[in-house]
Amino acid sequence: MANLFVSLERLNPGESQGGLPVVLHPPQPGNRIAAVKQDTLAWREKIQQTQFAVNRDQYLRQIDGIVFGEDPRQGYVEGNVFYHPQLRFQFPVPGAGRSTTQPLKSR
Repeated sequence: MANLFVSLERLNPGESQGGLPVVLHPPQPGNRIAAVKQDTLAWREKIQQTQFAVNRDQYLRQIDGIVFGEDPRQGYVEGNVFYHPQLRFQFPVPGAGRSTTQPLKSR
């Protein structure tokens, strides 16, 4: 995980170095990489295991079918029309490029 953070920082340096402004991503603790490395060592000592199973095929079967991003079953816009396939309704949407689909919320 620490290597992931190092790679991300290399790909997106701070705004002063030509990267994205800080408002576009959450604040990052300065010792994040050291903390992850320390936690990794602590867990290695705790579980006393050096070999870990990857089980790639089992993992891929478990995540097969998971929707990533917007779920088209909850509605989608095509052209200037919003379609909801499960509830079987549709209606025109002016300026469709600005619309988003979000599940209903109750209070």
